[in-house]
Amino acid sequence: MQHLVLSTDNIPPRLRFSYWREAVAELGIPGERDRAPESGFDGRLALTSGGYLTRFRFCSSKYRVRRRSRDVAPPDGEDRIWLYRDIGGGSWHDDDGRQFITRAGEVIIGDPDLPLATEALDRYDHEIWHFPRALLDPHLPAALHPHLLWLSGRDGINGIVLSYLAMLSDKLESLNDAEAAQIADNFCRLLAVVCGSGAGGHREAIREARLVETKSYIRLHLADQDLTPEKTAGALKMSVRQLHLLFEPTGTSFARYVLQRRLEECRAALVNPAGERSVTDIALAWGFNSLSTFHRAFRQAFGMTPTELRGRSR
Repeated sequence: MQHLVLSTDNIPPRLRFSYWREAVAELGIPGERDRAPESGFDGRLALTSGGYLTRFRFCSSKYRVRRRSRDVAPPDGEDRIWLYRDIGGGSWHDDDGRQFITRAGEVIIGDPDLPLATEALDRYDHEIWHFPRALLDPHLPAALHPHLLWLSGRDGINGIVLSYLAMLSDKLESLNDAEAAQIADNFCRLLAVVCGSGAGGHREAIREARLVETKSYIRLHLADQDLTPEKTAGALKMSVRQLHLLFEPTGTSFARYVLQRRLEECRAALVNPAGERSVTDIALAWGFNSLSTFHRAFRQAFGMTPTELRGRSR
């Protein structure tokens, strides 16, 4: 994966917006950026790119983007799928007269060359993703190609896609090209289901996405002592059996995965040179309600006791 960062920090204030407009256009993001803010402008763009996907992360002052039909052709001539993922305080959009507002976590899917106007409600904090359309076409009849889809909510296939993309965003910079290619293909299979293609041929893609969604839920609730299969399955609107079946192909179980993640967090806290917390406090904070269970599991996982690990790290 290749990485590039653009920033207006070292650009004279009066030249920042014009610099930003030219830099973004050169990177192949269609649209005319106008209505510069009167109180000054600042912007930062982080680009992560591989052979199968590209992500642009924007953080900047608000302005309006007007994207005309065929405003800017793809620089490499490749037909792409375009996604806009809102992260911050929301954005206003006008899709050929249809106006709507996206909120944090919501996604727009569409053609990068079709008309659209966008403006942040406060500041821009969003991602733009490009996927090769060749990854989507084999799974989608021509009649189902989307003009523009707006994904919101956390239920059903929409929620699975949103969770999967959020996890991909978190892990993207640690992926190599082969891993990114596999994930991009899996994601486009999910998009095909969202666009109306039958789910029958994409069960593995849906299972993988549901597993990612489940692991994300575990990460957010890892410190809860009552993080049980029943509670997790209920929160994710699946049966306990479906939850266990998600983990079956991974070679581990729900309980073992939760235990391993908790042990990893405890280990990180113990080797933290600035850490002052007791071993007991750390264990309880990460969801262990039995110290004997914690000490036994820790020794089995790392070959030493928590106290021995802390002593060695110091």
